[in-house]
Amino acid sequence: QNQRALRMYRWVLASGLVHRKSEFSFVLFNIAVEHVSLGDLDAAADMFGRIRRDHPTTWESARKWLRNSPELLQRLGQHAPCRAEFEASEPAFFAA
Repeated sequence: QNQRALRMYRWVLASGLVHRKSEFSFVLFNIAVEHVSLGDLDAAADMFGRIRRDHPTTWESARKWLRNSPELLQRLGQHAPCRAEFEASEPAFFAA
């Protein structure tokens, strides 16, 4: 299930839609979440870094979405690269 979703999100990314229409940048967050679900936290950290650097509006939304998902937030907080991505813009992100 997660692999299929990841393939669909990657197709949207490969199509250039995210680059052409910023309102589709939420797909990047979905890709990161699918990577977490599949246990590939390094890939998730890379995607979160991309979101943080290139899509500030989606980055703000991602932080809100994660705060509403305690289990996901806990997994990210235990993985140093993911933790670093969030703490780069908000040092106390995981303390809240």
